[in-house]
Amino acid sequence: MFTISHRVEIKTDPQSVYRALSSADGISGWWSRTEGEFEAGGEIAVHFDASVMTLQVLQQNPTKIVWQCLQVDPEWEDTQILFEWEEQDGQTLVQFRHEMWAEETPLYERCSAEWAGYLLSLKDLLETGQGRPYPDNARINHSQGGS
Repeated sequence: MFTISHRVEIKTDPQSVYRALSSADGISGWWSRTEGEFEAGGEIAVHFDASVMTLQVLQQNPTKIVWQCLQVDPEWEDTQILFEWEEQDGQTLVQFRHEMWAEETPLYERCSAEWAGYLLSLKDLLETGQGRPYPDNARINHSQGGS
């Protein structure tokens, strides 16, 4: 199994990170338009143009969130997206992992780059008040339909 892993240091408190990762308004501010039930066992829908990604919330607490990918590109199905964060030296360190990829494919590589961009969008949202969610995110390629 393969894992995409990134970390970002954000000049904010852990509670603000939690709010940005655990609500429709928060996620919509850095990733893409989102709706659903943001509690363990709930499902959330993330919208990209004509496609919708369905995630199940496996764990959600003030320092960790885990999502299971349900309805999405077949390569994403049954993968897990994890965020863990802690205060460190007056800022918050966010560790991100997208785990359980079956193989390293062109989509895996593109998603790794896109996740880095979305984490910088999260950082911008929390540090400046303005993220760069889809469709205004940095594009990795010209044929990108959204993810």
